[in-house]
Amino acid sequence: MSRPILRWFFVFCAAVVVLPVYADERRAQELADFPSVWLMNTPGSGLITMRLEFEGGSALDPEEEEGLTALSILALSSEMKPLPGSGVRLRAGSAYSVLTIQVLAEDLSSVLDQVGSLVLEPGFSERTFGRVQQQILSFLASRSEDHYTYSKEEWLRVFHGREPTYGTPDSIGSLTYKNSLSAAKKQLQEQVLTASIVGDLSGPETLPHLHDFFESLNTSNRSSTNTANGEPRVVEDITNLLGDSKETSIVFGAAPEKTEQDYFVGTIVAQLLGGSISSSRIGRRVRFEGGLAYIVEANYIERELNPAMMGYVGTSPKNVSQVVGIVKEEWLRLGEQGVTADELHAVVSYLSGSASLLGDDSMRLAEQMQRARRLGLGTGFATAWPSRFEAVSLEEVNNAVRRFVEPGSLKLLVLGSINSR
Repeated sequence: MSRPILRWFFVFCAAVVVLPVYADERRAQELADFPSVWLMNTPGSGLITMRLEFEGGSALDPEEEEGLTALSILALSSEMKPLPGSGVRLRAGSAYSVLTIQVLAEDLSSVLDQVGSLVLEPGFSERTFGRVQQQILSFLASRSEDHYTYSKEEWLRVFHGREPTYGTPDSIGSLTYKNSLSAAKKQLQEQVLTASIVGDLSGPETLPHLHDFFESLNTSNRSSTNTANGEPRVVEDITNLLGDSKETSIVFGAAPEKTEQDYFVGTIVAQLLGGSISSSRIGRRVRFEGGLAYIVEANYIERELNPAMMGYVGTSPKNVSQVVGIVKEEWLRLGEQGVTADELHAVVSYLSGSASLLGDDSMRLAEQMQRARRLGLGTGFATAWPSRFEAVSLEEVNNAVRRFVEPGSLKLLVLGSINSR
């Protein structure tokens, strides 16, 4: 039996034997020959969802050309022609660009051919480049109206040494069509590619088609570009970034040095300090007891080049001084007193319960599969995720608190009005 026939035979066996067994256990498996491509079979759905991540994103942008990758990917996306029987979306982020595809299982082969051409031969017209450039400039001019997004971007830019994904008016205005086209090719053709695929993969031709697709994209031979942008800058607290407004955004947090276990421990600490649950320190005092804010949240951002723990409070201008005072008090109190066993139990119960609710949303499952790979959870991620939160000890959390919540590490940014009216 020839080697090509043998390959197809083993791929076929994986499709019809292994995948259905794993489906009920929420276990993924690797595509033959491609450990960076994970699969999860949901027989009978008739739909296949694919999430392809290309490492790099706006971290690839050269100095003074911030926004280059975002502009390039947006221009490429705007010229994508609709594919029959499918939905395809391409977007750029700060650490990777992502291509999502939803397609009927029966249309997979034809859609993969067209998506392959998009990745291997990316292109857009100079007219499209100019239109997208102007769109981004208009967006940058008006983005301060979106307090929630703008305040977080500014916190990351000022305290974390990272420019916003879409750059600045000066950097966007200086970009050229030639450089933008080269950036699109570099992102899609050269950077490390990982993928997660969820759906009805039981057809006899499905896995062979997927194997050929990823082989054509040279998936196994890609290498990452060093995208580190240096150490975070140390900047003093900012008191205000915007004039009069009807609402005010307060962003707080710190950027601790990264360690291997940070995602689970960091997420617990973030929820303890400023999560949306009633047992969080800041959330309880600001929202549930004081009624001083319409939203309180905190997260550990593990995907950033320099990870960060960042919280957000949306409030009225008249409450700013009081809210900032509470944030500072609880930050210091957590650092000095640490976490109690009851607090840890409440937060872990919430996080492990949330992690169990993957449901049958194929797009969400594909995203969770990508995150599980990055965190080293293995293909049995759906059951490993809750247990990893439950395995974190009180000692580990308090050690992390001492490292994350140092007295001088708190960085505050206020976007909007500050007054007592």
